[in-house]
Amino acid sequence: MVKQKRKNQKQEAVDRVFPNEGLTLNTERFYYVLIFLLALAVRAIYLWEMRDAPVSTLLLGDAQSYDTWAQEISGGNWLGSQVFYQAPLYPYFLALIYTFFGRDFLIVRIIQVAIGILSCLLLARAGRDFFSKKTGIISGILIAIYPTAIFFDCLIQKEVLGFFFMSLFLYLIGMTLQRPKGMGWLIMGIVLGCMGLIRENALILIIVILFWLYIYFRSMPFRTRISWSALLLCGAAIILIPVGLRNKVVGGDFVLTTSQFGSNLYIGNNNMADGRYMPLRPDRGDWAFERQDATELAETALGRKLSPSEVSTYWVGRTLSYIGSEPMHWIGLMTKKWFLVWNAVEVGDAESQYAHSQWSLVLKWLGFFFHFGVICPLAVWGVCLTWRFRQRLWILYLILICFAASVALFYVFARYRFPMIGVLVLFAAAGIAGSREFFREKKLKSVFICLFLVVISAVLVNWKIVTKDEFISSTFYNIAHDLSAQGDTAHAAYYYHEASKLSPGNDMILNNLGLALFKQGKADEAISQFNQALQIKPDSVKTHNNLAIVLGSMGETDEAIRHFLEVIRIDPDFGPSVYFNLACM
Repeated sequence: MVKQKRKNQKQEAVDRVFPNEGLTLNTERFYYVLIFLLALAVRAIYLWEMRDAPVSTLLLGDAQSYDTWAQEISGGNWLGSQVFYQAPLYPYFLALIYTFFGRDFLIVRIIQVAIGILSCLLLARAGRDFFSKKTGIISGILIAIYPTAIFFDCLIQKEVLGFFFMSLFLYLIGMTLQRPKGMGWLIMGIVLGCMGLIRENALILIIVILFWLYIYFRSMPFRTRISWSALLLCGAAIILIPVGLRNKVVGGDFVLTTSQFGSNLYIGNNNMADGRYMPLRPDRGDWAFERQDATELAETALGRKLSPSEVSTYWVGRTLSYIGSEPMHWIGLMTKKWFLVWNAVEVGDAESQYAHSQWSLVLKWLGFFFHFGVICPLAVWGVCLTWRFRQRLWILYLILICFAASVALFYVFARYRFPMIGVLVLFAAAGIAGSREFFREKKLKSVFICLFLVVISAVLVNWKIVTKDEFISSTFYNIAHDLSAQGDTAHAAYYYHEASKLSPGNDMILNNLGLALFKQGKADEAISQFNQALQIKPDSVKTHNNLAIVLGSMGETDEAIRHFLEVIRIDPDFGPSVYFNLACM
């Protein structure tokens, strides 16, 4: 009775800060319908705006990998033939859609929009259980109009599933706070297992929840907590063990998820790393080369064939060697990555939110007013306002910090940190919902401290570390590359040119622009681009080789020979074609 009375008193205190006046059951349902309609409307408008954009039909980066893989699966190869290198759940999700509806990207996007809307509703329910009905409604509205969520919901990428499982995970924790039950722990384990097959670093949340279970529910009998832990682990095992067995059967290696842990760890932690993705081999930042390069470099170094887990272990060893030999450099690198995780700019991959904003007013204007640099300070405000209830909310702090740390441990992309937004939105909504009551208390010292922390966080988060232009340029480059591969050299040249304006110091863009111009018969313009590229990077063998070919086609044999010889001088193993072309000249 005493414990129940204390629990009721705590809930009454929460209700005083987050009043639910006027929110009857019917009113609450109305707001949930509003969240549904709002999320649907902005995503439908965004899809309509993007209908003629080249990215609506082109698949860039990992999207190509997922599509190719999904076609193989839907074609009958459901088991596969190698240990998983990339997280497998999204390709199998795509394969199911292809099997029932055909390879139609619009249908894929419509289904993903439905999943994204469900995530909004789940997050709203999580806000209700952690804080109040009002907070839940605001949480749903915030995530419904959050531009990065809109972007990922409509992208052929796995982030829509990653955020769905995070929202479901937060919803289940909120339910557990109210009514801890055995079946809830089992389902939570299944959800975490699924998250691990989308974003492997999410498996750290299993440890987080086990720790919380034992501490937060310490008033429960030890046997009960043991049984709950067992159910949680069983839930995760239901998902992960079959994957490990499948990897053992087809690849001879028992790997619970994927074999890319070591190589990804090294990419983010070496003396050349800058906090973002850098391929193991220069100019090989394509999904098609990732497994091949990681394996070949490891086998060459050790002088023998390696299993996928041995390849991963090799790269872990390289990482630990770097950390041990240059600890201060590594600490500085980790600090930079930590700030990148919390920076307002969404670090783009093959496709950038900012590039998509060139075709969408919804994404452009929502991104201007409501972005990570806004939601994060709002979340700080919410944390300050709810600090008195930290004994109830510390699981959210732990999830947020541990997930952010798991991203910073590797390298930073916007899509890697995206699941964190769920927790940030809950606190931002709590801050908005409780502001009026907080200011009514007129505790000037508390208000000043909270506002000071919000201002500091806003300055740090919005500090310029990277620019949006470089990610727009990267997307334009990838668009041009794919258009060129399809033979559309005119449009390819246009996007290469746009990319070069945003990244004028990128020799690779100028080199490819030169190739596209040459294919259009504009040899003089092509030579101009190659020469500009060589001014930036004089030892670029690709540029020297391409320039030599163009010069040779124009009859400038002496100049062509000079550039072919430069290729051989810089890289004698460039390839047999350079020797053949030189002989022809």
